[in-house]
Amino acid sequence: MTNLNSAPRITLSHGEIGKTYQVVKIAGRDETIKHINDLGLIMDSTVTLVNSAAGNMILNIKEARIGIGKDLADKVTVVEVG
Repeated sequence: MTNLNSAPRITLSHGEIGKTYQVVKIAGRDETIKHINDLGLIMDSTVTLVNSAAGNMILNIKEARIGIGKDLADKVTVVEVG
């Protein structure tokens, strides 16, 4: 298993399709963080990048798929897992 402390941190917008990541930081104002959390992206959650086009991303979080734009994906810092 990957040591999350030494794994490279990237923003979700720089993730690769098909890879799974763990959320390690969410940046932004309180209302932005709340919105991101309400979508299911919370600290220590895992997310798989399903597709990306023109900055928009489709993510698998638990058993759900959500779509987010690059503006929100830039605020979520992740590390690759698995």
